[in-house]
Amino acid sequence: MTAGRPQPALDAALFEALYLRLRQVPAWGRADRRGALNHLTPERVRSAATARAGLHPAALEFIAERKVAVLGSDSNSDVAPSLAEGVELPVPVLAINALGLHLLDYLQFEELVPLCAAAGRWSFCCVIAPLRLPHGTGSPVNPLAVV
Repeated sequence: MTAGRPQPALDAALFEALYLRLRQVPAWGRADRRGALNHLTPERVRSAATARAGLHPAALEFIAERKVAVLGSDSNSDVAPSLAEGVELPVPVLAINALGLHLLDYLQFEELVPLCAAAGRWSFCCVIAPLRLPHGTGSPVNPLAVV
């Protein structure tokens, strides 16, 4: 995952949460730079399902070594088409079942990225409060970054 790219701080660090900005899925229903609304169309759904950037399943070893508890992304963290034969979404399967990670999908980083860039740092406090759902396997959340 880090081959060919010198990132000593990232390589040596332990993370509580790791957020990936893949820039694959536009924020649905939000205006783009030209002011046009992004609408979820059947073509966009098919496109995202057949060709999408994401993590290779082997990257979860990197994540496990750093003791990550939360993995968040502006997509669903998985590559399409799948790189694991017979498993459509191997990253969530491994992340949840093998590592016990909490996953946050389709996060919106549009406001966070400029704040981190201006501050000159990419670590921050993140507050996440899921709904208390007995026997639930997921919940909508509104993660808040304190930069």
